Amino acid sequence: MLSVAEKKLLARVVGYYQHSFTEDQRGLDYLKNRGITNNQTLTDFGAGFVNGSLKKILPEDPAVIKTLKTLGILQCQRQRNLLQVRRLSDL
Repeated sequence: MLSVAEKKLLARVVGYYQHSFTEDQRGLDYLKNRGITNNQTLTDFGAGFVNGSLKKILPEDPAVIKTLKTLGILQCQRQRNLLQVRRLSDL
């Protein structure tokens, strides 16, 4: 079970990915190429886009980094950042 602090951090990450979706055309293009074009559907499901920029905007706080790694949001492998989002309801 997630702590309140973990839930808040996870919600901020999801919000960031949703914001990235509105700022980076690649996410929308990806979905359109797969036939997902209904804007209401994207809104209803809270579509987000992981474009690799999360690590650049994270605070230099070891506790935040550790929590994101524990949650499975941030993983570093050979200097390549792999980011993934899990739905809040899945945790």
